[in-house]
Amino acid sequence: MRLFRRERKPDSLLSIYFYSLPQAYKPDPHHLETLTQTYFDIYKFLKRFETKDPNKADYFFVPIHLAQFQFENRELGDFFRYLKFYKKGLKKHIIVGIGDFSQRSRKNHFGTAYKHLYEWLDGFKIIALEATSDLIDGQDLSYIPANTFVTREDLNFKAESKPYLYSFLGTINHHFLPETHARKKLGKMAQYSDSLIAEKLSLEIRDALPGNTSIPDDYELVAKNSTFTLCVAGYGKWTYRFFQSIKWDSIPVLISDDYTPPFNAFIPYHEFMIRIPEKDILNADKVLRSLSQDEIDKMKKALRKHKYRFTSGFVHECLTIELLAGLSQ
Repeated sequence: MRLFRRERKPDSLLSIYFYSLPQAYKPDPHHLETLTQTYFDIYKFLKRFETKDPNKADYFFVPIHLAQFQFENRELGDFFRYLKFYKKGLKKHIIVGIGDFSQRSRKNHFGTAYKHLYEWLDGFKIIALEATSDLIDGQDLSYIPANTFVTREDLNFKAESKPYLYSFLGTINHHFLPETHARKKLGKMAQYSDSLIAEKLSLEIRDALPGNTSIPDDYELVAKNSTFTLCVAGYGKWTYRFFQSIKWDSIPVLISDDYTPPFNAFIPYHEFMIRIPEKDILNADKVLRSLSQDEIDKMKKALRKHKYRFTSGFVHECLTIELLAGLSQ
């Protein structure tokens, strides 16, 4: 697969029939805005393969952003009456479940969202962010958040001198998470002059970081000044931080059990990431300081080599290949 290549004609690959549903089911671009951005990215890309003839369709796309209903614990009502070509057992209907939690089980469900699971989901192919063992192998697909796609500018970025060995910037004390959760344990980690673990970036620290005048986003600024970024599970198992660290040239340290990064058949994650079990999060400092400079340099080189695999072009091509593979199952 080649980056930024000329697009092939879609009609030679897949045929997807798109349902037209009443307004009540249509995703609101301003509701769960960041998550919904990924829904529309998937929708617009798959629209390239649209067929108006259901008899020629390989798949049937249901234009619902499942998370917008699940976060508010809303039922979808009798929407099956609009799915004229749904046949139980075929599992050719695609639905997007871009949200914080598993769509298929109650694992890692905290707080008031997702009180109800939809039993009828077994008959659908879900495209999800929550890429854990909850997804059905060979049926469901996992995806990369669209707002973390790598751009040409990101591909050209390279910073050799970084003041932090590792960092984490973000919410630590999530209200609904239990005290034993890995995210809450972050607050118990010792602080050093070459590490940063904080919920907010102080003005004093910001002013001292290279690039502070040209990078307005605190998360980006910290990541670009960190050799490693701690990517810790939150309410769900996936985390924006994982993909953002790759985008911003910081080696991801994944601290999230039972999470499988998307498109791992096409992306050699093991070459440019470190994985630490959630129970061992307090040992993260020791693990990272035990690495030799040669080992770190090797991961840096691999990260830059494979960063193009997180561009929209490559991600869309992976999605196409996996959908094509699903036709033979």
